[in-house]
Amino acid sequence: MPMSKSRLAMAVALVIASVAIPVVLWRSTRFRLQEAKELSAKGAEEVAQLTEDNQSLSNLVGQAKQSLSTEEAQELLRLRSEIGRLRGEMRDADKLRQENQLLKTPSPAMAALQAPRSAAELETELSMQTIDAMKDLCRELPAALQNFLNYHDSQPPSLPELRNYFPTVNGRKMPGLYTFTFVRDEGPKPGDLLILREEGSRGKLDGTMARVYGFRDGSAVEVTTPDGNFDPWEKQHLSPPSSTP
Repeated sequence: MPMSKSRLAMAVALVIASVAIPVVLWRSTRFRLQEAKELSAKGAEEVAQLTEDNQSLSNLVGQAKQSLSTEEAQELLRLRSEIGRLRGEMRDADKLRQENQLLKTPSPAMAALQAPRSAAELETELSMQTIDAMKDLCRELPAALQNFLNYHDSQPPSLPELRNYFPTVNGRKMPGLYTFTFVRDEGPKPGDLLILREEGSRGKLDGTMARVYGFRDGSAVEVTTPDGNFDPWEKQHLSPPSSTP
């Protein structure tokens, strides 16, 4: 069964996101590394100046054994105060070099994001995100249906009619509202266990066809078939098995 346009759009969006996120993180890390390099270069210049000033102070201390003039004594005191400040800057320069080295070594989480993902990994991620979206929709469905009935005196609506009665996520409609539909065209009946299904189906790398289903209890599952025929599975799980006297 061919993939629906909405399903194809969702898959493309996920692939783009999986590529875009590592690129953004790489650019951010590269900017921080460049900034650290510039600060490290500045620190190196200050360390060179520290070495020169320290040598001057040592020379003055050696001369202090002789009689010092007032100006020389004041200069010695000034240099003693300055050397304390310069030592602090040296410690800051060392810390900067350590941070620079850490930036050159990516964390395990960053390395995982930067590593290219295989088609199988992307397929697994798509399945997990679709299942999670189905669970969220099943959880919010009763409240959305009640909100609709509070304003409309009519029969239970179709899922498209309920879209405006689901909560938004970060100001946007919940994922799945344009991807899922009721298993029954007229909506679920009392006692139905199987409520929602993924509209259309998705081809898997192993050649099977997949579709995600949502149950009344809020659970969701991905079902695969070799030929894309889900009718037998739906009939088996739609309602509780009838008890025989």
